[in-house]
Amino acid sequence: MGCSASMEGEPAALPYRDSFQGSDTPSNLEFAILRTRWLKEHLEGNTSIRAERENFTTGKEANLMIALRFPGPGSLTFLGGSDGILMEMGFLFRRWPLFGGWEEMKIRRVVKVEAPSALADGGTWEMPIRFPLDLPADPSSVWEAKVQARARLGGVLFNGQELPLQSLEFAGGEFQVLPEGWEALAEDPLGNLEFALSGAGAQGDQWVLCSCALVGDEEKEVALGLLVGSLDKLPDSLRVASAISALRFLSKEDAGAGPQAWKEWWEHRTMSSSATPR
Repeated sequence: MGCSASMEGEPAALPYRDSFQGSDTPSNLEFAILRTRWLKEHLEGNTSIRAERENFTTGKEANLMIALRFPGPGSLTFLGGSDGILMEMGFLFRRWPLFGGWEEMKIRRVVKVEAPSALADGGTWEMPIRFPLDLPADPSSVWEAKVQARARLGGVLFNGQELPLQSLEFAGGEFQVLPEGWEALAEDPLGNLEFALSGAGAQGDQWVLCSCALVGDEEKEVALGLLVGSLDKLPDSLRVASAISALRFLSKEDAGAGPQAWKEWWEHRTMSSSATPR
């Protein structure tokens, strides 16, 4: 008889037939349902959505890789429904304009993907996805993107047994979409932020926010201090507004529309940090 090897945590006390279809005994049905639930959780813990890089350019394409690793043991074959295997993709874009607060936009895409051949232990199902970044609104905006995916299946063959697995959720991925020309700022984001704050013209306004989008996590506090410290020295009201937009972006908070509110916010933040025991 074709019994599969058991995995840690897998229900294994009930007998089952080699095929779920046609099974009419309660024990077989219950076991198949339990095994399907367990397999779904087991597989979803080995999924990922990876962006080719952290930052893409507005108007270009984002290259993503949706992947599932089958940890085994045995073999796994994905079955398609009447329309094959469909991948439902949900994108949540948060737009940070040069001036003002953020707004969100959701985009949904459904694409047909090819099922892999039977996966053995450690086998990987990889699906490259190219998503156009023809985003609306001002091309100088910075966008933060989060993506999720769900595969719609017609079942699976797990070690020869057909199981009614109908969907798989893939762990979410993230990336940013930046204005054209951002690459020139990437080598020294803090230095370019300082230059943009003091520079003249509309490009200075644009590069304040874009430089902040390129700052690493370890440099965010330095960038926040630089922005707050510049509020009384900026050349015009537009540069002040762009600096406040950058403060909102980096802090994910909103202290208000005026420089004084942000200086008080920074004072409270630094006092709270110094008072926190290390």
